[in-house]
Amino acid sequence: MSTKHYRLYQEKVKDNRLVDSEESEVLLTLGEGLYAPALPLLLYYALESTDYYCCMHAVQGLHSWDLSEHRERIKSALHVVNRDNSFNEWLPGMLPHIHPTTEKLQEYYEIGTWISNDRSAGILFGMSLSQGGKPFFERALNDPEWEIDDRGVSLWRVAELIQQKMK
Repeated sequence: MSTKHYRLYQEKVKDNRLVDSEESEVLLTLGEGLYAPALPLLLYYALESTDYYCCMHAVQGLHSWDLSEHRERIKSALHVVNRDNSFNEWLPGMLPHIHPTTEKLQEYYEIGTWISNDRSAGILFGMSLSQGGKPFFERALNDPEWEIDDRGVSLWRVAELIQQKMK
């Protein structure tokens, strides 16, 4: 156990919630550090939070974790993505943890072509970093419907992050 992560957790977390949600980067640090005591905290912010930055940092922090024990909970949370446009933008970033089929990846690709581009970062992240997702990522990069090159939204930054994680 890392002393750095232990201290960070002790200082910034109380009752399994961030003391200050403005410090959401704490979630990314704890997640990337694979700090196991933070797992309930990270899952809460990834699956239930309505705060954009908290969800984003939790999802990105959980990317390298084995969450097979939580697959059904994640699947249940992702169910809302197919229903409407009111889900937290980063929730679909949890897609790799349910080991989606090619058909499910295609479904998410299609959602990304019609959903508002300021709501598609998590879809791009989750779809692309899922097993078998690289071809969908490459397609999205060249598909004008995804608007990845639009500098008005941060989707291009997400694409750069995905490329780094694919290396």
